[in-house]
Amino acid sequence: RVPIEQRHRDYLQKVFPSVPRESLPSHVFRDSPIICDVCERPAEGVSAVWTCESEDRTVLHATSYDVCDDCFVRHALRVE
Repeated sequence: RVPIEQRHRDYLQKVFPSVPRESLPSHVFRDSPIICDVCERPAEGVSAVWTCESEDRTVLHATSYDVCDDCFVRHALRVE
């Protein structure tokens, strides 16, 4: 589970690799570029997402894989 702010920074670092991570302005986090790969909703208003530690370095999910808490609970714990 990764805090959403950290997931945003990781994503932006991949998109803008020449920009130092610390210098990314906070306003770029307003609209979430992160979507849940299960329900396909933007990860807005969430504090964290479940994501693979391998990020995008795997054939199984080559563009990373993010799951919101609702989908994690629903599918991993089988709670409706």
